[in-house]
Amino acid sequence: AQLERAGVVWDPRKLSSALAFSRALKLLLAYKEREGHCDDPQKRVEQGFALGLWLRNQRCAYRCGMLDADRKVQLERAGVAWHPRDLAFHRALQLLLAFKEREGHVEVHWKHVEQGFNL
Repeated sequence: AQLERAGVVWDPRKLSSALAFSRALKLLLAYKEREGHCDDPQKRVEQGFALGLWLRNQRCAYRCGMLDADRKVQLERAGVAWHPRDLAFHRALQLLLAFKEREGHVEVHWKHVEQGFNL
């Protein structure tokens, strides 16, 4: 049990899966470092890897209760939102709060764009 907690994988199929997850997570973290977020469009491809599709599959596994707890934690630490609509709301809220801090009000013109987001 201690070896498993340390990361030793005995089943070669699980090892392959673990390596694939690790590679995808590294690509996701690189994307986040470059773009500043993990709310990846579904068709996003990084280094020949369908990152957007992979992320959608992770979210689906989460919603179905099939995502490994350790993977869930790793994805959450990376900044993955399980429900992208919630993420969009929170992003808009943060931008609105920054606008209020800067301008002193929240009376935003309907055409105003903040960091590429229409407030």
